[in-house]
Amino acid sequence: MSERERKTQFDTTVSAYEHSMGEMPLRKYVEEFTFRHAVGNVRDLSVLDMGCGSGLFTRELKAGGAREIVGVDASEPMIAYARRREEQEGLGIEFRTGNVTETLQDLEGRFDLVTAVYMLPYAQTAKDLTAMCDMARRALRPGTGGRFVTYTINPDLSAAERYQPYGLAPALPEPRYDGKPGRLQARFGEHTLDLEFFYWSRAAQEEAMRQAGFTHLTWINPQVSPEGAARFGGQFWDAYLTCPHALILEAH
Repeated sequence: MSERERKTQFDTTVSAYEHSMGEMPLRKYVEEFTFRHAVGNVRDLSVLDMGCGSGLFTRELKAGGAREIVGVDASEPMIAYARRREEQEGLGIEFRTGNVTETLQDLEGRFDLVTAVYMLPYAQTAKDLTAMCDMARRALRPGTGGRFVTYTINPDLSAAERYQPYGLAPALPEPRYDGKPGRLQARFGEHTLDLEFFYWSRAAQEEAMRQAGFTHLTWINPQVSPEGAARFGGQFWDAYLTCPHALILEAH
């Protein structure tokens, strides 16, 4: 297979993944809705999207009116895909390959808002967790009340059975402790995504934020969009909302 054919195959796979995620009601009616609600109005803001992957949420932030947006991820193939999309669509997004635990000098003090969707659960050690939060804090423009908004695994994650109706199957055997590895399967359409994550307690995540220099922390529970409630009925979502698999942590 030629390099061009390999890239085409990769792009097709990632594109199918992004479109298939729309078939997952939890992603469409809860995660995206909650993320947009927590982030709020981004018009004319400068935004850094850490752990941006293929740029799915990065493009949504740009569509929301962000003045400047940079996406950073350690995966070279994902960033290559995001850049090819950018070349085709010309949205004005800058994508970079980089380890988010390392300081990117010219990004420090540059942004009004930093976002990260499921980045913290990739931290394998408390040092890595703090480094991620520290990078987010240093990227924020000083003295402007900048925010860091991140989706993270719920420290009170329940048994897998609770989440099966929503296309999820988390596995985190007891006893739980900070840094313990777990797995999360997400089913959407004909696809299954199998991811490894690392468990971090509420106290550990809050401490990492404070060590990084954040002073005001808020945990935000997911919400169901009016469209999702109308399509499936309120009772369908009750079991999930009682103990969601993920929460948003907002830091100032």
